[in-house]
Amino acid sequence: MGKIMDSWNANLYDSKHSFVSMYGESLIELLAPRKGESLILAVEQVT
Repeated sequence: MGKIMDSWNANLYDSKHSFVSMYGESLIELLAPRKGESLILAVEQVT
């Protein structure tokens, strides 16, 4: 099995995967997390 890379490449993300954050932006607005509240908790409350 090959070595797993554990690094973040912001330029690669922006050029290849930025659609993820673009689609998620409206979800964040819908959930409207309050200061100090994590989005994981907000999602758990919705489901």
